[in-house]
Amino acid sequence: MEEKQQPSVVKRIEPLECPHCKNSILIGMQSMMPYITRLSTLEDVKKSKIELLERIEEITFVTEEEKADVLKWINDEETLIDNDDVEAIEKNISLTQTQKISDIANKDNKENEKQ
Repeated sequence: MEEKQQPSVVKRIEPLECPHCKNSILIGMQSMMPYITRLSTLEDVKKSKIELLERIEEITFVTEEEKADVLKWINDEETLIDNDDVEAIEKNISLTQTQKISDIANKDNKENEKQ
C-alpha cells in the first residue's frame, strides 16, 4: 500500500510595525504546502469523460437545457474528471434531477388539491 505524503508546514515570523503604538511586533504565520494526492493522464481524463457521458444518457433531466448545460460542462477542456470522480458526479446529477422532478410533481399535486 502506497503511503500518502503528508503536507509540509511552513512557519514564518515576520516583523511588522504595530498600527496603533508604532512598536515593532513579530507576527507568526503558518501555512501548508500543497501535495500531490494522485496523478492522471489526459487519456485517463478522456476515458472518464466518455464513461460519464454514457452514464448521463440514463438520467432523466427536467429540461433539455439542463442536460445541455451538463454536457457542455463535461465536454469543456478545462473540466478535469478523474475515474474516481465519475460515480460521485453521476450520483450528484441524478439526485439533483430526481429532486427537481419530485418538487415539480409535489407543486402540481398541491395546485390540483386547491382546485
